Amino acid sequence: MTRINSNVLYAQWTANNDTPYTVEFYCEQTDGTYTLAKTDPRTGTTDTTVSVTDTDKEYGTPTYVYDAANPNNVLSGDVAADGSLTLKLYFKRNIAEYTIHHYLLGTTVEVAPDQTGTMTIGDTLTASASTALGAEYASAHVNSYSPSQSLEMKAAGNVITVYYTVPLTITAESASRAYNAQPLTQPDFKVEGLVNGDQKTDITLSMTEGSTITNVGSVPNVIDTTTVRFKGGELPGGYYELPTYKPGTLTITKRGAGEEKVKSGRPAGCAGRRQGSAFRISPARRGWPPGRGGKNDL
Repeated sequence: MTRINSNVLYAQWTANNDTPYTVEFYCEQTDGTYTLAKTDPRTGTTDTTVSVTDTDKEYGTPTYVYDAANPNNVLSGDVAADGSLTLKLYFKRNIAEYTIHHYLLGTTVEVAPDQTGTMTIGDTLTASASTALGAEYASAHVNSYSPSQSLEMKAAGNVITVYYTVPLTITAESASRAYNAQPLTQPDFKVEGLVNGDQKTDITLSMTEGSTITNVGSVPNVIDTTTVRFKGGELPGGYYELPTYKPGTLTITKRGAGEEKVKSGRPAGCAGRRQGSAFRISPARRGWPPGRGGKNDL
């Protein structure tokens, strides 16, 4: 207030430079709605124009990104003396990358190509069995997921690993021979389903005690499943499932006529009569009709 004369006074007013106003930050939810995530009180000079800053527009990154197209944004305004000015910014959910691995159980050996892509943060990523398994792993089955089959998308670290196991079939080999009064066994076997460079020699096993035969007939050649080992460990184990075991067959046949012993210096089955130092063979033995032989024929 300034005194001009002894009788007149003048008042001079300046705008308040500490008038409050508010900046509100709204973030998108998974259902598409926006909720108030933060309220930032600020001050300015009454009746002057204030605006949000570039830093304000980076709020919530990388999970959220400023939604410039949202019609509810209020980016500037005049500071009201009563403190009622409210600026508003809206942020939508950002997108992030994800990877789904498909590995042989306990390894980083790919049974199918990685699945990669982007999804909106906050959405649920769910893994499942690959439909593009490699030829070697066409019969593989999903064993487990790590860390889980589904996860909520974050700004980073969106990785699920699907682990697979493969079936294995072990078949006992068969064997057969003519009777010779000795026991017949067959310790060999064949394997179907080996993967990842594994060899039959990585598997050891024995047949059951009853898988043997001496007399004419047949018996199953059966694998003793308690003896089966893969690289020294039990099955199922590693990336192999419980094997399917199939028996072979052990067969002893009767000894054929051609295997009869030669007696008295005669060929087996010879029906001739000694004439001098040789044998006289009957017409029947030669394949002649009866009566076509000589007088010495049998």
